[in-house]
Amino acid sequence: AWADPKACYVWGLVYHANGSERYQDVGLVKVDMCVEGEDEATVTVYQRNNQFTGEPVFVKNPEGTQEDDGTLLVVSRDADSDETALLAIDARTLEVVARMVAPFTTPFEFHGGFFPN
Repeated sequence: AWADPKACYVWGLVYHANGSERYQDVGLVKVDMCVEGEDEATVTVYQRNNQFTGEPVFVKNPEGTQEDDGTLLVVSRDADSDETALLAIDARTLEVVARMVAPFTTPFEFHGGFFPN
């Protein structure tokens, strides 16, 4: 992750994303905490209906110059098809840039990590 004590961005999970009443509508949030007002923050949400979204793992772009220049690796599970996939999500925009379907199903809230070497 970014090692700057003045970091602005935080990524995490949100249950009942976008006000959904369904537990399985888990989303990712990106919070920009470097805004003018003390009680304000800019929040961006990634969410798909009936998708259990796991915790994001931030992988910094080694050539990046911005704090949020990188990729979020996220294990997801589709509640309808019971399909597990690894999502690569642009950390800046929260847009999916790649989706790799696993040949097996993982339990919800499967934990992972990224180790560059």
